[in-house]
Amino acid sequence: MSMIDWQKLTANERDKLVHEKVMGLSIEPCKDGEINIRFGGYWECSCGWLSPETIDHYDGPFVAHDRPIPAYSTDMDAALSVLKHVAQVEVPSDKEELTYELFGHTWGDLSTFQAIDTVCTWTPVQVCLAALKAVGMTIT
Repeated sequence: MSMIDWQKLTANERDKLVHEKVMGLSIEPCKDGEINIRFGGYWECSCGWLSPETIDHYDGPFVAHDRPIPAYSTDMDAALSVLKHVAQVEVPSDKEELTYELFGHTWGDLSTFQAIDTVCTWTPVQVCLAALKAVGMTIT
């Protein structure tokens, strides 16, 4: 596997990398949806996308659009969803590598207060990098 230079990636490229390699999600357009009367007859997709015009002016077939990728590398809520996914879901990952990257120790070596202090210093980038390394990516 090739090495990834994290610093050269844009935020969108970082998010896409986490989305595919850690979360295991593909980057494919949405193709579902329905007319939502609550929103005035706009076409609404399951991902939350709304058509730019109401169904009264909607002439063609549904146009696929890109499902938005969460801002894993800049939003802590999204980053924590990555951590939860790696830690709890059956993802082939190295849990010891994950804890070492995030805590600097293995989990059992920390007191509760040390762990809490450490967690409070995390950034979205740090969580993403640890998760990528835990699933076997080489990041520089």
